[in-house]
Amino acid sequence: MDIKLRVGIIATGDDTLNKEVPRNLLNLALKVIDGLNIDKIVFDEPISNNTIARNAGIYFSEKNIDLCLVIAGTWTQDNFLINALKFTNCPVVFWSPPDLGDNRSIAVGTLVGTMQNGGVLTKIGKKVKIITEDFDSEEGLLKLSRILKITETIKKLKLLRVGVIGDRCPGMLDTSFHELEMMRQIGPEVEHISMVEVLNELKNLNGTKKSTGELINLKQVMDVPDNVLKESINIYLAIKKLVGKYDLGALAVRCWPDFKDCGMVSPCFSLSRLSDENIVSACEADTAGAISMYILSQLTGNKVYLGDLLRVDNDTGEACYYHCGAAATALAKTEEEVIYRLHRDAGPGRAWNAGVAVEFPLKPGRVTFARIGEVRGKYRIVSYRGNAVETGMFTIGNPAKVILDSKPGDLLNKLIENGAGHHHIGVHGDVIEDLKALCDMLDIDLILI
Repeated sequence: MDIKLRVGIIATGDDTLNKEVPRNLLNLALKVIDGLNIDKIVFDEPISNNTIARNAGIYFSEKNIDLCLVIAGTWTQDNFLINALKFTNCPVVFWSPPDLGDNRSIAVGTLVGTMQNGGVLTKIGKKVKIITEDFDSEEGLLKLSRILKITETIKKLKLLRVGVIGDRCPGMLDTSFHELEMMRQIGPEVEHISMVEVLNELKNLNGTKKSTGELINLKQVMDVPDNVLKESINIYLAIKKLVGKYDLGALAVRCWPDFKDCGMVSPCFSLSRLSDENIVSACEADTAGAISMYILSQLTGNKVYLGDLLRVDNDTGEACYYHCGAAATALAKTEEEVIYRLHRDAGPGRAWNAGVAVEFPLKPGRVTFARIGEVRGKYRIVSYRGNAVETGMFTIGNPAKVILDSKPGDLLNKLIENGAGHHHIGVHGDVIEDLKALCDMLDIDLILI
């Protein structure tokens, strides 16, 4: 989903202090942020009286801005910015450069005004952030870029449509969710899709549009009959049509028992392939898991892992995870490690007719686990961190071995205390600060373990 944030830009001013400083700082700031991929909605008259403030309020309201960047030019009366922003529902960022001790300008009370205005805006319900570095500071621009990324992620969440094929899996109440509360507190809309639609799309396929070799490196296929390989690919093509039909950005699939009940093979390959194509896909109809995957992918640009926690070692701090074989292949250390084989936990008496599973261990690196969950109507994100290390295929599917930052025993107790589900959602990188900012803007709690 490609969007462009609409950023309102305004400067504070007071004619009795210095008329030129706000204009000069606004022009300087515009040059600094010129390279950012945003729509700049500039109100070029510094806010120095109520008439200007009201005009700015009308202007920003008509432009439907996603964020307001306030260039702190001088101290100004706090009612001016209230009037300028009362018709908008967006976060506010003050860029308040150093005021004292430099030779560029006289002291004009920029930080005094920022503290006063920011505090008042917070009291009326605005989400306010502050940048205090100078405009020529790389750190200041980096802070602004991170805030823009968080704001963009939240906007994408409000535009996100999550497809759920089927209902929750039997005996997995932990994947249930309150659809309207999820929409109200987090943003996404859920599109419910029946297995009948999947079957209809399969019937309507006029042969595969791509050869098998274009979708799978045949040299990496092990002991998969041609008919199962073709069926796995056709399921992917059918689900992909539904992704396009419903304009989906994420997907959760009740893979069992529905696919076997419908006489179909397991859909692991479909979920892996779609995740590689930036449609994050969760198995076992885990809608909150899919949304968690989407958030982490947006914050990092990386593919996201979903796994069950198999065991922990309290002495080494080690945790081992796995899932059946539906992970994005980009999570492998090398392309050569990826093996396409029959789902090995399938057969008579099992939940599956064996389809193509995509097997490899998770590549090493710093990992942040984070998952949206709900307890008594209130959504939150529960997060913890560790270091994924090299591991072999100690189990089927997509095994992972992580040395946790927290003591495993403490971690498990805290996860249960906070109602965490059994699917652990992880991404390479340390994104705790971004998660803090995201949760603050969404007005939900971040539980860091």
